[in-house]
Amino acid sequence: MPTSGPAPRSDERALSTTHDHRDNHGQTPAAWSAVAVLLLGFLLGAVAVLLRTPWLFFVAIGVVVVGALTGKVMAMMGLGQAPGFHDGDNAGVSTHAEDVAQRSPDAGRSA
Repeated sequence: MPTSGPAPRSDERALSTTHDHRDNHGQTPAAWSAVAVLLLGFLLGAVAVLLRTPWLFFVAIGVVVVGALTGKVMAMMGLGQAPGFHDGDNAGVSTHAEDVAQRSPDAGRSA
């Protein structure tokens, strides 16, 4: 049966079972900036409720909106997660636990 290309080398097969490092778990400048501004907005809103100052509460709502827009704009500028990574096609990408189990000399032994 003909194949569509040359067989992968052994090091390519090993790479295909390791964790894909494009997934940074949201630790991007866009995510951190958005979370920081959103946190500030929610804290400001909480203070406004405690002090019973409606104008400060509406300022806090504005800060939350700015935080959401900050994250989206920064992601559009390329400072966020690479697009298309979480599209459901993670075939061949193993989890950290699977990687550890493969490397462990005691894998499969019980104590």
